[in-house]
Amino acid sequence: MRGIVATVLLALSVVPTASAQMVESSIVASNGLAVKVSTDEFAGRKEYSSGEFDIQGSGRQRGQFMVAKIIRPGQTARLSIQGFVTYSGDWHRYDSAIFKGGEAVEFTNIDRDVISCRYGCSYSESFIAFPTPQQIKKYAEGTIVPIQVRGENSANTLLLQIPLSIIAAVEEVAK
Repeated sequence: MRGIVATVLLALSVVPTASAQMVESSIVASNGLAVKVSTDEFAGRKEYSSGEFDIQGSGRQRGQFMVAKIIRPGQTARLSIQGFVTYSGDWHRYDSAIFKGGEAVEFTNIDRDVISCRYGCSYSESFIAFPTPQQIKKYAEGTIVPIQVRGENSANTLLLQIPLSIIAAVEEVAK
């Protein structure tokens, strides 16, 4: 009986299985900028992303964002701006984003979290925005596309200065 169990276990151990791990690599675009490529063969998903850029916030806000394009089976890939911010005081409740002049950018707040509340509270929020290629072209200012993230019913804002060069690199590598 032990021989049969050992034979079955040995046979199962050599059966190839699909990997559920992300494989990461980097590709340099024609403009010389590196784009990170994360591949999940099991899910048929690829993510092309930039490095992180600092967010310019008012007061003691700190955060970063990146430019990404995610390709999933059966879905149209869109360029996205994904970011997070940390701050103290009261909730900012970021809920929208606009270009200079007020045109809206598709925006979703992904997560809100309390970091700590020892001597006053500290918070974090993460978000994703989907500027269209037409909006990027229309609102580009020199080498950047500025997008302002706004807080619900407040004066709290963040300014994302998105380099056109990294948008071009992500778009090129994701083709």
